[in-house]
Amino acid sequence: NDGTDVTSGSGSVTFARTAPTLTSVSIASDNSPSTHANTDDIVTLTIVGDKALQQPTVVFSSGSSTVADSSITYATSDGGTTWTAKYEPEAGDTEGNVTFSVDFDDLAGNDGVDITAVIGSSSVLFDKTVPTLTSVSIASNNATTTLAAVGNEITLTFTASENLQTPVVTFKAGSNNISTADVVAGSGTNWTAKYTANAGDTDGSVTFTIAFEDIATNSGTSVTSGSGSVTFDKTVPTLSSVSIASNNTPGPTTHAKVGHEVTLSFTASEVIKTNPTVVFQSGSAAITNSGAITYANPSANNWTAKYTTHSSDTAGSVTYSIDFDDLAGNDGTDVTSGSGSVTFDKTVPTLTGVSIASDNNPTTHANTDDIVTRHNVISICVSSR
Repeated sequence: NDGTDVTSGSGSVTFARTAPTLTSVSIASDNSPSTHANTDDIVTLTIVGDKALQQPTVVFSSGSSTVADSSITYATSDGGTTWTAKYEPEAGDTEGNVTFSVDFDDLAGNDGVDITAVIGSSSVLFDKTVPTLTSVSIASNNATTTLAAVGNEITLTFTASENLQTPVVTFKAGSNNISTADVVAGSGTNWTAKYTANAGDTDGSVTFTIAFEDIATNSGTSVTSGSGSVTFDKTVPTLSSVSIASNNTPGPTTHAKVGHEVTLSFTASEVIKTNPTVVFQSGSAAITNSGAITYANPSANNWTAKYTTHSSDTAGSVTYSIDFDDLAGNDGTDVTSGSGSVTFDKTVPTLTGVSIASDNNPTTHANTDDIVTRHNVISICVSSR
């Protein structure tokens, strides 16, 4: 008896003799950016076959040294066409580019050609070295770079041992946070951070903190010091003990004649720039030898400004104006008065109405019992002798 031919049942077999190929090979880290990895990251190799594959075998190398196979995990989510192989770099791994070798077979056991390069441009660099900073320096664009006034720009310059992500720089003035935002600029290993001093900032030393990471997010130790220094000063200087006198002797120092020296003395509330600018006037007119004014800083914040009176100066009261700045460039309010006074007098005195007489009768004669008196009428006031 002839049975009916049977052509189906349970199970199936597909004959395949074509070796599989990979259509996509890429590598990335879960770091940001994904091109770098450190010991806290996971490196993932993703491969896509032209058909379903058995679990591949991936060998990773870091800096040309093979990493431990036991750390590699595999996964697929689409039946075997796409596979991932992952590993977590360890402190003992060698720094450098992460390379790989992929050995893969299709489900029939046909062996694909081993792959050792990505398809495309992806890459991962393993970096476990903590970055450091060198050449950290701070300065102001003030004429005196160690000082800053309102409106001056303070610049922090630093160089890193390797490329950094954008650092975070915090400035303080007088131990208080500044009232303006930081501006950080640069790339790679060279960076600057700047801010403009504001009236709301506190007087005192300008300090800073630099927080930084390399591209692989290895955190460097925050830096708070370097070369240079800047002190913020917004306080306007003032003058005290302002006085004027002449070297008239033995006459009063409130008067001066031709050739006398007139001295203006004053004390500043802080160190001021050399020199202050003093403008003298005599009888409301500029003195003729203004270029001969000499300045001296005998001690601390004490100053003198002197000039010698000249025959062409105008007679009258000697007045003055003092223009002064502190070292940070804060402009003090000009001072035009103080204690003391000097009057310049170049007029020679004369006598009029000179007469002599005796108390004798007649007054034109005198003997030993008489008193002779001379009378003078003076044309101008003179000091008594």
